[in-house]
Amino acid sequence: ALLTRQDGESDIANHARNALRGIGAGVGPLPSLISRLIESLQSQNNSVRRDAAKALAATRAVGRIRSEIVNALLAALNDPDPYVRLFSVNAAGMVGDIAEEPWIIEDMLHLLRDDNPFVRCVTAYALGEVAASNLAIKQKIATELMERLKTDWDDISASGSVDTLCAIADENSEILPDAVSTLMMLMRETPDKLCNNIARHLEHLIPKLSTLPPCVVPSLSTAMMHGAGEVRSVAAIGLRSAVLVTPDVVPLIFAAVRDPEISVQLIAAEGLGRAAASSPELVSAALEAVRGNGLAVRLAAYRGMGVAAKSIMEIYSDIICAFKDKQLSTRLMGLAILQ
Repeated sequence: ALLTRQDGESDIANHARNALRGIGAGVGPLPSLISRLIESLQSQNNSVRRDAAKALAATRAVGRIRSEIVNALLAALNDPDPYVRLFSVNAAGMVGDIAEEPWIIEDMLHLLRDDNPFVRCVTAYALGEVAASNLAIKQKIATELMERLKTDWDDISASGSVDTLCAIADENSEILPDAVSTLMMLMRETPDKLCNNIARHLEHLIPKLSTLPPCVVPSLSTAMMHGAGEVRSVAAIGLRSAVLVTPDVVPLIFAAVRDPEISVQLIAAEGLGRAAASSPELVSAALEAVRGNGLAVRLAAYRGMGVAAKSIMEIYSDIICAFKDKQLSTRLMGLAILQ
């Protein structure tokens, strides 16, 4: 009954489409239902086609029925409506199985060049889903994503590509250096669009490297001279992570502590503390570097030093001052260091 009521734009039709999605999520494969949903992908009504794709994503079909769903979704990737393409590629990522349909990757990859940035974004995430544990396929996807990121700097679509690329790189040491190099390129070329995303991934991925790609230190150095404080904050996060890999960035961290932005100072000070923790000969220079900064910056340096800071006498007077500070964040930092 619901299937016969889904065409049109009435309230009844809208409720029917919502119920179809619920059925798709709540029951096993019902061949007659799935066949009608596949037929609905050919409807003249955009909303019907969109909802059919959404419902098919929720099915738990196997065998021949699942293959029919995948083939129908792949055909819908060429739909004139961008949201039908979006919901179809998302469903293909959820339902598809590259062991059964290895060609599915090629059909999905072309949507990374779609005119609609939301379609490109969802495609990137869907590719990550369908690749599963297949290393060769993941490498192919990562290579394509890095190629696209050379020119596709739209903040919506690029965020999906960056997230998927970094998720693949996190599991593949061969891809990791190129992924970090790509982040460096994006930080240089699109500083106002992807700062938070880049910072999050740099902090996670850089410590996994045994050596830094050649572009990293020059890119971070250039970014530290950028006019926007948020860009310098991202670079400082990169430096804070990179100091765990190479001492080459230590001079940049010393300079960053003197940045006019307090947020940059805080990040750099913690990085400087990390450098001092691994190289005790830097402790005196690190303390001198932050002595003229505010209390919070000095505390950040102590936090970076970890247990190496317990022999520094002035740390205890700074902790007492921290407990008296009007800023809750400063009091909490003092407590964390004391613990």
